[in-house]
Amino acid sequence: MHRLPYFKDLTTLPQLCQQLVETTLAENYHLLYRLIQLMLTLPVSIATTERAFSCMRIIKNRLRSTIADEFLADCIILHIKREFANNIDNEEII
Repeated sequence: MHRLPYFKDLTTLPQLCQQLVETTLAENYHLLYRLIQLMLTLPVSIATTERAFSCMRIIKNRLRSTIADEFLADCIILHIKREFANNIDNEEII
């Protein structure tokens, strides 16, 4: 790829991925393109998972581990999406 003129000045993976799409070489190098996509999304995936486990640890400790799995999952979702949950009126739910 270094021999091709539009790949010479690339220094980052996002640039390489974008150039593959623009030159339609992503179809020919589909495994390379997929690998780059996975590498670029990995940090986001890890952060989301760590945040969920952190929430689970907080909720489990507060309830002293006497919580059922389904109720725990519901509590974790509400904790993670608390900005949305805070906008819900409790009187409407009741």
